Amino acid sequence: MNLPPDEFQPSPLTRASLLLRLRNWEDTVSWAEFYRLYFKLIHRYCRRAGLNHGEAEEVAQDVFRGVAESIGKFTPQPRRGSFRRWLLNLTRWRVIDYRRQDDVMAPRVRARLPELENTGPALIETLPDPTVVEEESWEVDWRSAVLEAAMEQIAKKVPAKKFQAFDIYNRRNWPVARIAQELGLNPASIYLLNYRLTRRLKKEVARLSQQIG
Repeated sequence: MNLPPDEFQPSPLTRASLLLRLRNWEDTVSWAEFYRLYFKLIHRYCRRAGLNHGEAEEVAQDVFRGVAESIGKFTPQPRRGSFRRWLLNLTRWRVIDYRRQDDVMAPRVRARLPELENTGPALIETLPDPTVVEEESWEVDWRSAVLEAAMEQIAKKVPAKKFQAFDIYNRRNWPVARIAQELGLNPASIYLLNYRLTRRLKKEVARLSQQIG
């Protein structure tokens, strides 16, 4: 299921509020929300960079440690996506560091890791720019992670059969007649269900985007 990019536009002030709450390592609710969204994003980047599943998980955990250690230096920025872009850079450098044995630039990369972490999101402009392809893929993966997380939240609040119908209709593109026959639902109710849950999904996407944009 695809939503327009505008559905993922967060409010800078609301976005910053969660990142500021992350300064408290004991705020397990905020960290769980943050981890649930960004682990998938980081893991996908690592896999795309050529790491296997285990290596990607190891790098992702390393990135989260870096975030925990440096989030106290975060200063809210009005520019949308500044934290996400900083996280992309941190992930890139962690992947390079992980593969440093095979990288001719390893000594210089290794030496700059402390500098990268100490900049914090407020000084993102001082870091090397990712490629256009990397930024585009990162943005697409972020939207996908937000959408998946929103779907998970909807699934918890809707009867299983109704969510299954909604999911099949949107992700598998089954005809309504087939869904109705397979699940024993009225075709008209499927259209109504899709309308209602799509509205709820958009609200959930907006909520997540505003909290962790």
